[in-house]
Amino acid sequence: MYFPFLTVIDDSVKVWAPVPAETLLKLTSAKPPETPVPAERPPSRGRADRVEQLTTANLAHTFPLCNAPRGCGGADAKSRWASETAAHIPHGVLGYIAYVKDLTHPNGRAVAAVEFLPSTLVPYPIPRKDERSAFITCIYPTKEPDYRHDVLWRLLADLPSYGYSRVLAIAGRNTPYPNGPVSFFREHGFTEVQVLDTEQLPDGIEELALMELSCQR
Repeated sequence: MYFPFLTVIDDSVKVWAPVPAETLLKLTSAKPPETPVPAERPPSRGRADRVEQLTTANLAHTFPLCNAPRGCGGADAKSRWASETAAHIPHGVLGYIAYVKDLTHPNGRAVAAVEFLPSTLVPYPIPRKDERSAFITCIYPTKEPDYRHDVLWRLLADLPSYGYSRVLAIAGRNTPYPNGPVSFFREHGFTEVQVLDTEQLPDGIEELALMELSCQR
């Protein structure tokens, strides 16, 4: 399973988020929606003023980006998870976070983040797990303008210095769920390895592809 809230019914209906029981009943009896239609154009690209390493010290700056305001259960759980996980990562880096200048934020406002783990620590059944492979767990958010390019380029540039020779990610074919779409990663040199699964999204059925990039120097 590639998402913690995934609900599977008869191995044919796979729902990506918690929904009411009435919705689940409708999904089991209704004809599945068509594959989501790709957006007409990608979001415009923004340019961050700086990109920093994401650690337990600045993790809270990412909470507003992933709809987890400080003090909510999800934010507290993520903080605990990050502290426990960082202890098992020699370099202690959980990803990268991008900032832009903002008068309401003296140190800059966070606008994008990418998180990664050694593939051996990923609790998903992804193929090709080994100590030299990193796995992108999240890259967010997707909106106008899109600052994800800055954090991804920084990650790809730094991964070899952490001992990684390859990076993996799971991307939706046409949507940003769980990361992506696939075209976003292709733009950065990734190639598609295989289709891992399909899942039911609000606007259709989406394929989840495993993407891969060699990052050897």
